Amino acid sequence: MESSDPELAELRRFARERVHPEVARHELPVRQERLASLLTEMDDLGLTEPDGGLWADIPRGIALLSVIAEHDVSVALALHQRALARRMPGATDLVVVHGHYGLGREALADWLAEREPPEPLADVYDLASPRVVVAAALPRWVLAPVWDGQQLRLGRWAAKSTPLPNAHGLDALVTLALSLTGEPQDEAPTAEYLFALRVEALASVALALAAVGRGARMARQFAAERQQGGSAIEAHAAVRELLLAQLSVLAGVSAELALEAPRPTSPGSVVSALALAGSALSRLCEAANAALQVFGGLGYMRDTGMEKIVRDVNHLRHRLASPGELGAIAVRWEQIHG
Repeated sequence: MESSDPELAELRRFARERVHPEVARHELPVRQERLASLLTEMDDLGLTEPDGGLWADIPRGIALLSVIAEHDVSVALALHQRALARRMPGATDLVVVHGHYGLGREALADWLAEREPPEPLADVYDLASPRVVVAAALPRWVLAPVWDGQQLRLGRWAAKSTPLPNAHGLDALVTLALSLTGEPQDEAPTAEYLFALRVEALASVALALAAVGRGARMARQFAAERQQGGSAIEAHAAVRELLLAQLSVLAGVSAELALEAPRPTSPGSVVSALALAGSALSRLCEAANAALQVFGGLGYMRDTGMEKIVRDVNHLRHRLASPGELGAIAVRWEQIHG
């Protein structure tokens, strides 16, 4: 399989030889300088090229991103952010698609449908309020949407970063409150915002899917080796139920992501990607918890790696907006077009 795809084979080798040694100790996050070094090496692999990098083709990008995410979600998310920023017009360090809280619920669907200017977006995407992000480093320039009184516009802004305590997971990244300062240096077309919003949603699903897939493999191996009552615990009905729940979610989300990724970017496919993220990330969180439960009390120990997977997937679930908000956007879109 690898021999038929040299690029994937090379990336798998890189992940095994360069990424895995940095993340093998689950309880110890990758140090900032080591993360920066890994990202530079992935630059050299061509993954962050503006024209031919990770997001030149979305299905291909998801496949490549998943290879890194199978080893560590934080490293993969940092790669995704870097590749997306470099694909966008202008020199920017980070793309921020959300406002200072979420995406704007039903008002975003109204905007995507080109209805009357929805006032709630003026609050969510105002210039005065900071936006909370996780990133590999403090960005100097960010591409972010701001409501200008009549329209949501994606501009390149100088950023002032205030470090915050780590919220939950993604331990190798820094949590920041970003304030947009001065005047926008450039404005990107609305189509670029739609692309970024869609890719952020699909990347979140791909990252979580890879992480839970790794957790499920760890759970199956543990269940096959752990003995209780003279037999491996994989023979116990309760454990089989937990293992089956994980496999069912993984199969379903994988199929949905494979169908969603090739669609061309449009307002409708943006909403569809957001709806998938809202549904799939919730299911993947449940699957991650099922994998942890196979380990019993050991699953909560940081050196096993399972609780880290649970925290990372939980963090991804709320990184852009809550599942309820993503669902509200989809419902409003259906009301408009149904």
